[in-house]
Amino acid sequence: MLETSREYALERLAAAEEGDALRRRHAAYYFAFAQTAKPALTGPHQRMWLDRLEQEHDNLRAAIQWALEQPEAEIALLFCRTAVEVLRVIFRRMSCSTKASHSRKSYEISTTL
Repeated sequence: MLETSREYALERLAAAEEGDALRRRHAAYYFAFAQTAKPALTGPHQRMWLDRLEQEHDNLRAAIQWALEQPEAEIALLFCRTAVEVLRVIFRRMSCSTKASHSRKSYEISTTL
């Protein structure tokens, strides 16, 4: 159901020609989020940040994918470097079945680039 709602919302954004601006804002927000989280992953609030990052995993991945599709290589490199470091920590916490699922999704994304 959520995927259907997401697809509908993306179609509406594309029709209104606001999709690119929204994706840019989404990526900027999650880039700032990842930058804030990165130093906190070794501090006293590590557990709280790991939980928040795990909850936002799909949004971080979507922002990374958007950044990789942009012609401005600096944006993609800067964001991806930070986000990948953060996602690496999250990946260590996942169960084996969840890791396998995300690995397949990552492979599928990488083969489309």
